[in-house]
Amino acid sequence: MNRVSPLALAAALMALLPAGAFAQSACLPSDPADGDDVICAGNGLGIEDDGFDDGTITITPTGVIDGGDRGLRVDDGVTIVNDGFLRGPGDHGIQGDNDVLVTNNGTVIGVGGDGINIDNNGVVINNGVITSLDDDGVQLEERPLVINNGTITAPDEGINVNVDYAQVANTGTVIAGDDGVNAGNFADIFNSGLIQSTGDQDAIDLDSGKITNHGRLISLGGEDGIDFDAPAAGPSFVRNTGHIEGNIAINTDAADLAVQEIVNSGTLIGRGGVAVNLGGGDDILRLLDGSVVSGAIEMGAGLDTLAVMTRRSQVLTFDTTVPETITVRGGGFVLLNAAPAPGAKPAAVVTAPTLIVVDEAPVSSPDRLSRELGMGIGGSVLDFQVARGPWLGTFANAGTIAPDSSQGADYASRGIAVGFGTGWQGISPFVGYGQGASDLDDGVTETRIRSYFVGLGLTGERGRFSYDAALYAGRTHNKINSPDSHTGSADFDGQLLGVSLRGGGLLWQNPTAGYGIDLVMQGDYLRHKTERHDLSGLAGGKISERTTTTTALRVEMGLPMQVNDMSMRPYLALTSFGGTPDDITFSVGGASTTFDAADVSGGNALALGASFATGGNGLKGRFEVSRDADDNTSWGIKLGMQF
Repeated sequence: MNRVSPLALAAALMALLPAGAFAQSACLPSDPADGDDVICAGNGLGIEDDGFDDGTITITPTGVIDGGDRGLRVDDGVTIVNDGFLRGPGDHGIQGDNDVLVTNNGTVIGVGGDGINIDNNGVVINNGVITSLDDDGVQLEERPLVINNGTITAPDEGINVNVDYAQVANTGTVIAGDDGVNAGNFADIFNSGLIQSTGDQDAIDLDSGKITNHGRLISLGGEDGIDFDAPAAGPSFVRNTGHIEGNIAINTDAADLAVQEIVNSGTLIGRGGVAVNLGGGDDILRLLDGSVVSGAIEMGAGLDTLAVMTRRSQVLTFDTTVPETITVRGGGFVLLNAAPAPGAKPAAVVTAPTLIVVDEAPVSSPDRLSRELGMGIGGSVLDFQVARGPWLGTFANAGTIAPDSSQGADYASRGIAVGFGTGWQGISPFVGYGQGASDLDDGVTETRIRSYFVGLGLTGERGRFSYDAALYAGRTHNKINSPDSHTGSADFDGQLLGVSLRGGGLLWQNPTAGYGIDLVMQGDYLRHKTERHDLSGLAGGKISERTTTTTALRVEMGLPMQVNDMSMRPYLALTSFGGTPDDITFSVGGASTTFDAADVSGGNALALGASFATGGNGLKGRFEVSRDADDNTSWGIKLGMQF
């Protein structure tokens, strides 16, 4: 007769019991009643009680829950705070029924299920790490709220809230093999972190709702950054200032007849060739400053609207349909179909309906640079020319401009004039060179100008009245440096002609103290003509020949004084600038548009400065700071010498 030893029998019985049946609990009390406050500070099993209601469970930083099936299993109305480590070896890390609030500051792992699984009215606030090794990172049912400031990872969906009225806010990281976030209708999703699908699924998949993205939404596989499913129970709105990328950045089911409104000042990248597909419905796409769209735009069926509310130059390609309404904030635009006029194809061949938007600021920038350069040369001649003998004048200035209806810029220019006073009738021939540069507010566009001048100066006196004049002409070489995704680059010549006149005299002089009050008036006229030129961007379009005239009238009140062998003159000046730039004409592919140039030459400015002259070595100079009516500040310095 075979006998079974007591030890073998005990081992067989233990094998039939659940894993961890004899393990110690990490929590006190280990068998809580409804409403109890449970503290888990040890190492062992958690609470697996599907009847535990209306209590609290706190896992301290020393608490480690591992073993059993689920890390925690509760019923309704329980608040859970995890500052330690929690793992569900057989199923979910945490599972609850209704009205369960979980705040995770530590680590939650679901080995055989979700990281966290809650039924209705669940709230999950994650400041730590939530991981599933088999299913979803977080799964909630009706009326869910998920706030993620930490990390959620899962092989399936990162945040599965595929019900109506879901709320998700992510400032951390969500990485999933399936959808990063899956929601139903009327969802409200905010992201300033990273939501990423590593498989052939979407970063965000929903039926309808509001998405605000200041971070990154990325699908690495064959699906989309945002995907709107059909049918949608209501309209949807997307506000993007960040980065959305996928096979299609924002995609909509063709059967979705609800309105999708997209407001973009960030980056939309469609790696499959289409960046935005809005399906059926009367959809709206608004592109603001900072907007970058890489890929075609498909507005779909319905009465659709494209509003380009940025002045930045760009080329927008449409897939199969063109929006019924297109508005452009400023500058000009050209709409080309897929077949430009014979012999008029742009340098970049257009193979689909294309909207080309032209920013007037880079094209208008040489207008301001030519003003600073020309009037800098003219002013140097008036300041430093002499009736007899050689002389030298230099200038440098810098400032900012902010036109009312165009992007602003920083600019700087400098130059030199060398002349010789003939001693006959105050005439002084001179030559000069100047250069200038401007950086536009878009951060990627730079314009430059350089020029050689020749001219004649005139200086003289009649009693207390003195007068000066300068007539000069030169050729300019102008450049625009910008990415082809914006305006592109251009290299073109121009001609500059200018006249500067100045007259003034003493109004009053102290007969004994060596100072007085004088009045000086100056007028300038400048004409800059630029040749027709090609752009490397904007599908290889062309800017037609343009002429800009600029005027300036300056009234200057000074306090001349003599200090030993140096004369000084503090002054206050008011200058009124005027400008009449030609309109800008852009042409490409047999089509053209004409639109206003930016007003970068007009306005009024108040200046405070001082001039000086030394008696010993002939050194002269002046320095001034000015502020215009738009509160833009500029400065200028001039130095010269008589030899």
